[in-house]
Amino acid sequence: ARMRAAWRGGVRLDSPPARAALALVLVAGVFLAWRIGARQWPVIASGNKVFSDLFAHWSYAGFAAAHPGPAIYDHDAIFAFQRGLFDGRLQGLPFAYPPPYLFLVLPLAAFTVWHAALLWGAASLAAFAAAIAPRPWRAEPKAPSVLALAILAPSTIVCLGYGQNGLLIAALLAGGLRLLPARPGWGGVLL
Repeated sequence: ARMRAAWRGGVRLDSPPARAALALVLVAGVFLAWRIGARQWPVIASGNKVFSDLFAHWSYAGFAAAHPGPAIYDHDAIFAFQRGLFDGRLQGLPFAYPPPYLFLVLPLAAFTVWHAALLWGAASLAAFAAAIAPRPWRAEPKAPSVLALAILAPSTIVCLGYGQNGLLIAALLAGGLRLLPARPGWGGVLL
């Protein structure tokens, strides 16, 4: 019972140690974002479409829009398609996800890789924030601090900086676990 009460009560974020930790996370997050930007910007400015992991998701979407579903698992076909999108040095980026993942990336086919990267980052960050936000939002005084810590976490910044799907997967897992008690069907769909 005490553990449950402590878990529900959470960590007090208005104490000096918690504020110091939040400030440290903020400084580390800004530094990490600057380092990723310094590495990524020259590649982006050169016109290289393979500036991040997002290129793989974007190419899967384009391939799925132009080919029958099962062809996504043909490594040679997808690699040939990716080579057509970018003529520079490119290693094979096979589709290693379950078939429903295509429904998540398919909208990216309607955009350029740059717009797709912005959309992917914004949508996955919004889904992640919605999945982890304390409920109810207005009644929870710690909500902004909790979200700030989660958004400034190094893993969040790396996912945004490189276009990884970690935030999306975290949103699906957290959302699924949160929905299981009240709406097990929807929780199972997300999981």
